[in-house]
Amino acid sequence: MGAIMLSVTAGQGTHTVTSMMDFLVVKALSSYNAILGRPTFNNLKVVTSTYHFKMKFPIEAGVSEPRGEQILARECYVQKLKARAPIVCLVSNSGEQPPPPPWVEEEQDIKARDESNLLQAKANEPLEIVKLHPERPTATTRVGTKLPPKYQEALKQLIIEHIDVFTWSYEDMPRIDNKIIEHRLCVNLEAKKVLQKRRSFGTKKCMAIAKEIDRLLAARFIREAHYPEWLFNVVLIKKPMIRMNKTDEEKTMFITSRGLYCYRVMPFGLKNSGATYQRESFVVLCEYKMKLNPAKYAFGVNSGKFLGFIVSRRGIEANTEKIEAILHMAPP
Repeated sequence: MGAIMLSVTAGQGTHTVTSMMDFLVVKALSSYNAILGRPTFNNLKVVTSTYHFKMKFPIEAGVSEPRGEQILARECYVQKLKARAPIVCLVSNSGEQPPPPPWVEEEQDIKARDESNLLQAKANEPLEIVKLHPERPTATTRVGTKLPPKYQEALKQLIIEHIDVFTWSYEDMPRIDNKIIEHRLCVNLEAKKVLQKRRSFGTKKCMAIAKEIDRLLAARFIREAHYPEWLFNVVLIKKPMIRMNKTDEEKTMFITSRGLYCYRVMPFGLKNSGATYQRESFVVLCEYKMKLNPAKYAFGVNSGKFLGFIVSRRGIEANTEKIEAILHMAPP
């Protein structure tokens, strides 16, 4: 939010020292009025001992040895767990340029979701690209080429007539009415509430998280939240579709370097119907305001590959490509 220079007196009684220090003002919940960092300790020549719960630093009259207060420290810790009131947090940065954000962890790799890598069924036959809208080059879907020409053209026309069941971005999706379906969290009311501390991530990871948050905010899948009772670190949900019950939204709250957010929707996936019932499927989709991503669908196909198997009208069969080595294995 900004920076401010304040006069800070450290020590107790007459054993004190005063110095001007720069503080960064952060918009974040905290049970502390200010947090003094290493630049401040270096400026005051402080030596700390967590075992003895005290610190030493030189003053004009000798050495000051302020001690910590265990009761006050425990009260701050309890207040931190509650985290109900917004308190301005000041981070010390005495006499130095603003330090980089505390993103130091490099062990794990967290990336914004790449939907192209999500598991999808693939058609087991050649496909033809069908343009659904003359003014939108990306508005396409796919149709199987092994259908008789008469049925293939009829299927294309049917899909184009029902273009309103497709959408090409989450932002364009209407919201399914809560009266149709909504998700409730099954939470034990006697369970101890969890408030996790924010994890620190590397710069690249934090940029990826920020990008994903912007995408989820634009799609109205999440909203900004305050005063958490449940708080967790970043969790990316695969397919947010169904709306959350309003009373359960803040139970999904998570923390990032940009603030607190909670989910408005929960995971959901649609199963595509066969070509025989395609028109009925479109009617149902329109009735309940559900949308399909045409890039993920192929219409009028006889079989497809999924999880290493062949799925067709006959049912689920072994994929010969996967068992080719066994089929050609010499008998013992």
